[in-house]
This record gives sequence, C-alpha cells and structure tokens, in this order.
Amino acid sequence: MSGARPAFYPLLERELDVAIPSVRPHERYDQLKTRLAPGVAVSIFGAGGAGRQMKRFLEGRGLRATRFIDNSPALDGGTVDGLPVCAPGRLAGEELRREPIVIASMHFAEIADQLSREFGLRSFEDFYTPQAMFFEVNVMANGYNAEFEAHLIDHWPEFERVLGLWSDADSRWRYCRYLYLRLHLLTPERLVADLFAFEGKRCRETTAIYRGLDGPLREAYGYMCRKNLYDLADDAMIAIEEGDTVVDGGAWHGDTSLCFAAHAGAAGKVIAFEPSAERCTALRAAVGRLGLAGRVRVEEAGLWSEDGVIRFVASEDAEGAGSFVSDQGQIEIPVRALDRVLGGERVDYLKLDVEGSELAALRGAVESLRRWRPKLAICLYHKPEDLHQIPLFLDDLGLGYRFHFRHGGTAPTDAVLYANPGSADF
Repeated sequence: MSGARPAFYPLLERELDVAIPSVRPHERYDQLKTRLAPGVAVSIFGAGGAGRQMKRFLEGRGLRATRFIDNSPALDGGTVDGLPVCAPGRLAGEELRREPIVIASMHFAEIADQLSREFGLRSFEDFYTPQAMFFEVNVMANGYNAEFEAHLIDHWPEFERVLGLWSDADSRWRYCRYLYLRLHLLTPERLVADLFAFEGKRCRETTAIYRGLDGPLREAYGYMCRKNLYDLADDAMIAIEEGDTVVDGGAWHGDTSLCFAAHAGAAGKVIAFEPSAERCTALRAAVGRLGLAGRVRVEEAGLWSEDGVIRFVASEDAEGAGSFVSDQGQIEIPVRALDRVLGGERVDYLKLDVEGSELAALRGAVESLRRWRPKLAICLYHKPEDLHQIPLFLDDLGLGYRFHFRHGGTAPTDAVLYANPGSADF
C-alpha cells in the first residue's frame, strides 16, 4: 500500500505496545489450489489432538500426510496415528521444505515465528496455518490481511467510535489485538506470539448431561463446556442464571442449548433456533432422552429480520463452517423474526452465532431488546463489517448497555460482543 501509513497502525501500536508491520498481500487461492492439491504429500506440525484431526481432514480431501513435526522431546522419534514424529531441530531447512507444512496447533503464531526465524521458511509458501485450509469453503474467507487493511481504511471512523464503547480496558485491548490478528492472520510470523497466548475458560460442571449424550453432540457438548464461551460471570456479570429464559440463535449440534439448559436450571427455559432439519431432529431426540423436553424448545428456523424463506449455502463441514446466507445458496431455509416468535414473551439472555446473519437477527428482535434488555452474547467474527456495524447498531438503540469484547488465542473465531443491561433506570 503506497502513500502515508494509515492512522490505525500507530493507534494499535500504542494500545498493544508492539510494532506492527504493514500488511503483505498473498495470492492465497492460487497457492492453496496448487500447493495443497489432492495427491500432494504434506507434513503436519503438531502431533496432539489438533494434529490428528488435521490428518483426518487432509486425508478426507485427498492429500497425503507423511509425518508429524512436534517440539515435544517425549514424542520425538515415536509414531502417532501411524506416522513418524520428529523434532524440527533434527531437520535441516531444506528437509523441512521437502513438502508443505500445515500447522495444527492453537500456538500457531509461535510455531510460525519459529519456522520463519530459525529455519528461514516462508508463510504461504512453505507453511500454512489451519485457517488457510478452510478459506475455499468458509464465509470467513474475506476480511483478512490486505482486504481487512482496506476495510479498516474505509471504515476507520466507525471503528474509532466502537473503541469508545467498550466498558473496560481489557475489552479495548482485546478488540485492538483482534484487529491486529485479522491484519496478519495469513502471515502469522508477523504476529507477536506473546500477545496471543491461549487462555482456558472456567468450566461449569454439567456431567449428567454429558453422560447422556453420544456421537457428535457428545463431543461438541464436551468442547463447549470446556471453553465455556458464553459466560462472563467472573468479570462482567454476563452469565446465564437460574430461571433465565435463553434464546440460542444458531444451535447447530445443540451443544450450546444443552449447556444453557444446565445453567438455567429446572426453572429456566431455552429456545433453540436451527435451520437444519437433520440437526433439529437429533437435538429433539437428545432433549427427550435427557428428560429436558419441558425446558428446551427447538425451532426449525434461522433468525432473521422478518419471517420468510431465504437461500442458504449449506456447508458439509462437521462444525458448519462455511454455511451462510446467500442469493446463490443451494437450499432454502425458513427464517423467523425473534419478536414474532416471542410475541412479548420474556427473554433474559440472547446468544447469536448465525454465520453472518447476526445483524439481521438483531433487527428482528428490537422490540424484545427494548422491552426486556436481555444480556447479550453476539458473535462478531463472520464478516469484517460486523466488527463495527453490530456494536454501533446496539448502541444506537439507546438501551444503556455496557459492552464488553472477548477473544482468546490465535484462531479468528469466537470473537464475541457481550452486553450487560446494567441498572433498570439507565
């Protein structure tokens, strides 16, 4: 990018106390199609659970994993899932370049820095981050690196206004860190790894439900309990409480709905919205087996600004990554406006993770927001414009919310706006 350096760079550097290099563009789609085409042999950096999952992912797409690379001395020289494991220090730079390396670890910024500084490898030529593998199918393929820099330039006044909305210094810092991450996600060796340490979440025990599940829902539920994503009880008083009525926008497997039911207790209620008929059937069956039919209501619909039918791109990914609303969608799904569904019924907590339709869903819930001022957990990561449009939309309602932003680790997902309604006489 020619000319003067955009104003947001010095602001982010002051907030984060790091030097932030300018963006380097990548021809990522051409690289992916040639270097990671079916039949290509690849190495996987990280022999843990993420590495084993990446091995299955790659093999399912016709690539051939030949080895794991891992920094753990205990794994060096052994085998994992039938593949040899070796420490990077035993491999010369040219040996590491023998085949593309796919990093499969939550610590990908540190690993990228190691590969580039110690061995001279180049991001997007010699190694790839996990997110790169999903770019061809994921709605999140836009809004990173050079694209995100251009978006920041075009919308910086809106971003500056959002920076003034966060109610705590930690939220402002995390928001700036997230902007920095999106600027350099495809060049992770340019991220200061210390800023992106993975952070565990407090886990609320819900063992009885976990034991009653099986298959993908059991796995998803266990993961959701461990990361406890939609609970800020410790630092912002935004948590589901006993007796709450909770709206789960984007239930997918139903893991979040069941977590919410456990937190809301016998006196609480969860209304789960999910447009996939298959997922709704599975969730209703699980709810019946667990004896939660009176506490979890499943609505086979997406949330939108009005009732109707819209076209939808349905991903085959097990986690639903890449599903989003589009005029070019291959299927049609029913959608509902939350205000129409509730008809004045109370809502205490609203969670939205609806693949880029969060703003439309909020537009369809304005009456409920005004009447009940529920606690909010709204995902902001699906589209770059969500990072400024959603906080500003909510602030413009003038409902007295206190806004918080949370995001941990180096994955671009799970960036969430939390809102506390504060006092009743706002």
